[in-house]
Amino acid sequence: YLLTENKNILIIVAYRENEIHSNLPVFNFISTIKNAKVPSKTIKLGPLSSSDIEHLINQSIVCHLSKVNDLAKLVHKKTQGNPFFVHQFLNHLHSESLVLFNYLEGIWEWDLKKIKRLEVTTNVIELITKNISRLNSETQKILKISACIGRTFDIETLVNVSNKSNENSYHHLIKAIDASY
Repeated sequence: YLLTENKNILIIVAYRENEIHSNLPVFNFISTIKNAKVPSKTIKLGPLSSSDIEHLINQSIVCHLSKVNDLAKLVHKKTQGNPFFVHQFLNHLHSESLVLFNYLEGIWEWDLKKIKRLEVTTNVIELITKNISRLNSETQKILKISACIGRTFDIETLVNVSNKSNENSYHHLIKAIDASY
């Protein structure tokens, strides 16, 4: 009924094509839509271009596009334009103080030579693991427990499972969130 009788609904389904197989719910949902002949549109997204990354950085740090051009090209080269990897890589550069805000000048600065020399894995999971390993052990424990609970949960569930106080659990979650995890 929802797919055939309701004319005023927009459903967005996002997935990685290389990770979809017949036993996933998203595959069943897509098959149902096709079988019901519901009008649908598939939009395939590829990697970000160097220009896309340039605009992303520019909007994040608010400066002239020409200033971020070389940084964007380098980020594109290191990440192959993978949007998730771009985000993680930029966070990594910031955490390594390779991209930082100069409060005296009121501008963002970076050292392209150091960034070029930076040994970065081409595996985004390794980069995330390395970044998470920088968090203190209690924050890492809270992240592990959170991951076991699932994608969404409330603080009460985390408190009950972790045997930590509400304040302690919240404190470590905020640390992880501040570190962009």
